[in-house]
Amino acid sequence: YNAAAPSIELAVAIKNNTGVYYFKDQIGIDAALTEGGRIEPSEYPQRWQAQPAANQAVGSLSGFPFDVAHVESKLAGANIFVLNKRKLQSGADSLYCSCKTDTGVVILCEVQVMPGTSARCAARSEVPVLSKELPPALQAVLSS
Repeated sequence: YNAAAPSIELAVAIKNNTGVYYFKDQIGIDAALTEGGRIEPSEYPQRWQAQPAANQAVGSLSGFPFDVAHVESKLAGANIFVLNKRKLQSGADSLYCSCKTDTGVVILCEVQVMPGTSARCAARSEVPVLSKELPPALQAVLSS
């Protein structure tokens, strides 16, 4: 568990012959992402626009090689799927990604990587708290 990464609270109750014990712990959102999080690339624009701007979270990313191949590899290992990518006029690479939680919530994100200098993430979901948790989770994934 990485204390700097965003988390979701996990509550557990265990009952045995001596009583009931309650535990709470935090898990990173990346632990809740499933292998079935890839959507059809053609669905991305419509789904992105369907989410209100209030459900968007943006964060800067740092502490890792600002290289698209590195980013794609790390994202794939965390069940975050690159659906499409394009080169922006600024020279940055924009990666359009999707992931899905084990409860079936799809999170969309755009990761922009300016080779050698910087990166940022914008995330949208129907559940705003998940949108807010994804950029810091990406930071943890990419810098590990």
